[in-house]
Amino acid sequence: MDDLEKIKIYAQMLLEVVNEAEKRKYEEKKNAAAEKERQMLIDLSGISVNAKPRTDGRFQGYYTRDGKKHYVYGKSEQEVKIKIELFLQNGEPKKKLNNAENKKATLTVAEWLEKWIEVYKAPNLKPTSMRQVRGALKPAFKVLGNKNLSSVNTEELQAFLLSIEGERSRDLCRSFLEQAFKKAYLRGLIKRNPCEALELKKHKSRHRKALTRDEQKLFLKAIEPLATRPLFVFLLETGLRIGEALALTYDDIDFKEKTVSVNKNVVFIGGKRIVQDTPKSAAGIRAVPVPNEALQLIARKADGTALVFPYTYSGARSALRRISTSLGFEVTAHLLRHTYATRLEEAGISPKLKQYLLGHSSLEMTQNTYTDIQTDYVQRNAARIKAAFDT
Repeated sequence: MDDLEKIKIYAQMLLEVVNEAEKRKYEEKKNAAAEKERQMLIDLSGISVNAKPRTDGRFQGYYTRDGKKHYVYGKSEQEVKIKIELFLQNGEPKKKLNNAENKKATLTVAEWLEKWIEVYKAPNLKPTSMRQVRGALKPAFKVLGNKNLSSVNTEELQAFLLSIEGERSRDLCRSFLEQAFKKAYLRGLIKRNPCEALELKKHKSRHRKALTRDEQKLFLKAIEPLATRPLFVFLLETGLRIGEALALTYDDIDFKEKTVSVNKNVVFIGGKRIVQDTPKSAAGIRAVPVPNEALQLIARKADGTALVFPYTYSGARSALRRISTSLGFEVTAHLLRHTYATRLEEAGISPKLKQYLLGHSSLEMTQNTYTDIQTDYVQRNAARIKAAFDT
């Protein structure tokens, strides 16, 4: 290698050293400028960084925005300064929801209603009542089911409920929704209960009219040739609910004392017969006198476990529907029970005894819903009523 080449190599090496020094100098200058800018930022009013770490080893600082302090933490003083700079330039990142909060935020109306039914209703209700709950909430599952639970507002609920045809159906759906949303509020799943501000007219129960004496005679005449006659006479003369009557076995009939022991109820779900150990309420367990006509229509059987009335709800309803068509006025199993209560009133049976015989938990139900004072009964007793005030 000659001297010229050596000089070229040396010059190249020197140039690289100079470039590296210049580059390093530039980087230092740049970093110093950034640090100076950052330091200027920290020196602004409303921004502060602690020079010493906290007891947990972290450094702390804060910046003020909209009059509120926002605290920032880092492993070093420098990290805190950089975070404050980034937050002021880009805004603080959104806080991640934990699993519980995320579940609350994404819970749909359908998911909560299912949970509410499973946890709070199912353990306390009989199959018939459960079927009523699900039936009443069916429109809510369909219309509101996919909506976020926390996003449902009062106006939306008001419009939904007003869209339900039938005042009774609307009232039932509203009642169960109010219970479900109240529980969601108490559980902290929603911040406010949208049901509290609802304004809907309450459905007024239709007062059922009992059969008059003449209608009762026509009905008894019409059922004479029917196989279901013993059931219908029994319902009329004992006032039992249809489910209570269809659950009876011959062990429940005391032919000597002429009474029936009411202690169970039957329901039909999906065509399957399900016997429940207790009637509708605790007050439903009772012993009811059975008049001679109803007792004579029941053939005594040695097998005490045999059903007294081996029919289904649908079979009994169909028979009564055909009878109603032929008579020209409606007769239902419930109307026969209502008629029984009215006949007791006309016979002067005391309210408390009527309450017991009907298996009601409240006297108000007995007096206000199930008892009529028939016009023909008043007319027949007009003289007695006037005589009470004549001197």
